[in-house]
Amino acid sequence: MRRVFAALDEAAATAQVRIRQAGIDIPPPTTDAFMAILQQAVFCILCRADPKTFEGGDKRIALAILRNGSNIARHHWGLETEPSL
Repeated sequence: MRRVFAALDEAAATAQVRIRQAGIDIPPPTTDAFMAILQQAVFCILCRADPKTFEGGDKRIALAILRNGSNIARHHWGLETEPSL
């Protein structure tokens, strides 16, 4: 996981430099933005979908992953209601 987090930090730092070098006046993406992209790709891979096209996924696996996240939120962080899936 240290390598993954280091790669995300490096991607954000590289983007910041390249945006600045290009003279583009936008805020650079943060490490969190790259983490969100990674999370989406991993979700697709776990669901057997193509992370580029989102095609071919298994909705039963997707729902199981989402329920697992809800269970973590309920057990560890006090989520009081079941999110509607």
